[in-house]
Amino acid sequence: MHYKQWQRERGIKIKKARRGKAGRIACQVVGCHKQPVAKGLCPMHYRRWNLYGDVNFERPFKKPRDHYVCTIEGCKREHTAKGLCSFHLAKVYAKQERETLLSAYGHTCECCGENRSEFLAIDHKVKSGHKDRKIGLYSRKLHQWLKKNGYPKDRFRLLCHNCNQSIGHYGYCPHKFNSNIENVPNYLENEDQVNNIIGNSYDG
Repeated sequence: MHYKQWQRERGIKIKKARRGKAGRIACQVVGCHKQPVAKGLCPMHYRRWNLYGDVNFERPFKKPRDHYVCTIEGCKREHTAKGLCSFHLAKVYAKQERETLLSAYGHTCECCGENRSEFLAIDHKVKSGHKDRKIGLYSRKLHQWLKKNGYPKDRFRLLCHNCNQSIGHYGYCPHKFNSNIENVPNYLENEDQVNNIIGNSYDG
């Protein structure tokens, strides 16, 4: 009863199944020879009737996209999302992830106070970088591990590339000492090596 009432309210009248080619029962829509699955309609027309109440309903096409290639100037790769190709989209996500990481560690070098993102890097406090690299913890994988573990401060810190490289190669950073060679740690073999490395760069 309620189904018939619903049909009358929507003005839908279902005809009896008709015969198509070779005497087979065909979709009741004129010109369609597909086999019916329900209500005498083929899958396509039944879906239209069920969703829109009209077996001849045609959904309007969406407006074509304004871009089919990457919007970055000079890039002709096919776009993936947000108007960018997969290469530039990955760079955007990586930059966002890196900024989040730098902010979690203060966005400032602990040694010299440098705060420009391009010059900053993660440093291992306990000199365990070689162990982490052996198990694949480097670059973006290390960033993901730090995020997953809540950005631990006991093993990692933020340094600029200058301070990081100096500590890694020489065992100290010149920012912590003045130009007096006597204040430089006795890390190198002799005073000549100290003079060759420090030279006049730190004089005055």
